[in-house]
Amino acid sequence: MAPGPESGLSNQSGGLPDLVAVGARVVFSGRHNGESAPFVSDGTVAGTVVLVGAPDPAQARAPRDFVAFGNGMLFFADSSSDGREWYRSDFTRAGTLRVSQIGAGAADGVFQMLGVAGSVALFTARSNGAQGIELFGYDGSSVALVRDIHPAGSAFSAFAAHSVSVGAEVYFAADDGSSGEELYR
Repeated sequence: MAPGPESGLSNQSGGLPDLVAVGARVVFSGRHNGESAPFVSDGTVAGTVVLVGAPDPAQARAPRDFVAFGNGMLFFADSSSDGREWYRSDFTRAGTLRVSQIGAGAADGVFQMLGVAGSVALFTARSNGAQGIELFGYDGSSVALVRDIHPAGSAFSAFAAHSVSVGAEVYFAADDGSSGEELYR
């Protein structure tokens, strides 16, 4: 980040940016070349770097929902051609990559991080237009539907999933289509 109007902390909703401690580092959304991008810092100027993958600085714009995972972190970001998708990072530019494309084409696939349950990151996503927003997981090697809670629709609204991590479990609210919003783990 450099001084000036095209730099600084950012958040796509205009509020405070995601600032998350991951080990001895802080990850956050900042401005880089006029776009919102993921950054990591060890608290020093020299140790504060942008994590967008080269060569396309727009491939991981508007990052959010940073979470520690394994020896790195996970987050969601928008890409100009693939919509909002799932990224992982080992805190280096070269090691910041899209995990997979869940949504078709430019449609958003990923909606919200719920938390990490043991060694699986849980999040809400929609893999196709017919399926609603459902519970997905990432175990460090692949992304999969964990449970189709509402087979005829969306178990989650696009941005209103309520969740809390307790130890190695994640509790969240979802709607199965018949009982209304209930607690799941």
